[in-house]
Amino acid sequence: MDATEQVLALLELRFADLERQVVGGKKPVARRSGSVCEDLLTADCNVSAVLSGHESIGAVARRLEQLDRFLDPTFEETCGPRDVEAKAEAVLAALPQLEREGRMLEQLREQMPALDSRELTDVVRLTARLEKLTVGVLESKESLDEVSVKVAALLQRYNDVVASVEEMFGRWDDALTRIEYSRIARKDVE
Repeated sequence: MDATEQVLALLELRFADLERQVVGGKKPVARRSGSVCEDLLTADCNVSAVLSGHESIGAVARRLEQLDRFLDPTFEETCGPRDVEAKAEAVLAALPQLEREGRMLEQLREQMPALDSRELTDVVRLTARLEKLTVGVLESKESLDEVSVKVAALLQRYNDVVASVEEMFGRWDDALTRIEYSRIARKDVE
């Protein structure tokens, strides 16, 4: 037996012992093949085959080691130069957003004189006056609405009177036309 086979045999024994400790006096877990190492190799091949078609899962799987390191409770104690590189990567990844926010901050600085203008500082002082004017406008609107209703009623009455006058003039015109035709007919008869 060479050294590799001895290591594998030793691992097999450890797995079998671990299995006995976990399962206890129960019947040992049945395996499809005879070797735990072969089962692990098969499982690894199956997981790799599943991940091969899903790039996003593969990206997560590649970062699992880093995630485990960040989730380690002793992470802060073990920070070293590599962590500085990770922080630098994080800053570089956020660089476009930082630049965009910097441009927005610069635009805000350019517009600060407009925000500090007298007109904007007078807003607080003029707010009470604006409220009084708003109340006055609302009262005027209410009274004008009442006047508008009255004017609309008067216009309707006016239209009714004009319509009755037109009707009366129409009747008079018909009556006068009949009288004139009757006079003309009498003159023709005479």
